[in-house]
Amino acid sequence: MLSEGFRDLLYKITTFAKALVVLGIIFLIQNWAGGNWLITIGGLIIIFNFLHSLFFPVPKQFDWSIVYPELIGISEGDEEKSKPTSQIDELKTEVEKLKKEIETLKKQ
Repeated sequence: MLSEGFRDLLYKITTFAKALVVLGIIFLIQNWAGGNWLITIGGLIIIFNFLHSLFFPVPKQFDWSIVYPELIGISEGDEEKSKPTSQIDELKTEVEKLKKEIETLKKQ
């Protein structure tokens, strides 16, 4: 695992590189000299950090069912039933059944 200090350093370097890119874009918009260099240097730093992060371990996946209990019990086959469109279709059929029942009661 990466130490907290190292992750903090990478975060600061990446943030600095993003600031260089934005500053370079501002320089280019204003037609000031040096904008191309700022964008190039910032972009290279960001690319280096992305390539360097290829060697980091994959972060742990969290169990979201603890936060969202409605996710418990949803499997591959159940996903289709849990979609809002399928639920709306079910409600429409129930409404149609109720309309028919009401009509039969009115006729009596």
